[in-house]
Amino acid sequence: MINLKVENKIDYYSGYKFKKNIKINFKSNYTLLHLDEKWFEGFYYNDFKYMNLNDNNFEILTNTIFNKFKRPILITSGMIKPPLLKEILKKYFVKINDNEYISKKYKNKLKFFDNTDFQDLELIVKNSNNLICCEGAISHVSNSFNKKTYALVNNFKTAKFWTNHMKNVKLVKRDNIYKICRQISQI
Repeated sequence: MINLKVENKIDYYSGYKFKKNIKINFKSNYTLLHLDEKWFEGFYYNDFKYMNLNDNNFEILTNTIFNKFKRPILITSGMIKPPLLKEILKKYFVKINDNEYISKKYKNKLKFFDNTDFQDLELIVKNSNNLICCEGAISHVSNSFNKKTYALVNNFKTAKFWTNHMKNVKLVKRDNIYKICRQISQI
């Protein structure tokens, strides 16, 4: 018989420092919007329903999130940078260092952090109030931190197979951005 003593609480992030030059005030309440490649057509599976998020309707999405949650929004993305995401950054944000952007309109109430690796992203999720993302690894991280999560999915039946045990994950049907905004408003 093997007698293992398991530590109940391990502070994986004790003393952790971001790998990039990321400065986040974790005392502020924020909604995390994770815009990975699953939001943009041609960068993930071909059978996904894409939301047609672009530089013209991005502000509708952020306004919906502001109105629903009444707190600043912090945006992250994956390592893949679709051209549409670059256009959104160019139109709505000002670059302030290698990987940090602030909104031209909302200043520090809307920030974007570029090139976050997964461990950095975990810490950002841990300190967020809630998360809006496409279902995947990030929604499983948020569940482990007991964060309210709104995960966009293509197929509820398949998604429930992976998320049914997650108490704080609400599924949002992938559709055009206007219908997604309506769903977020009604949650």
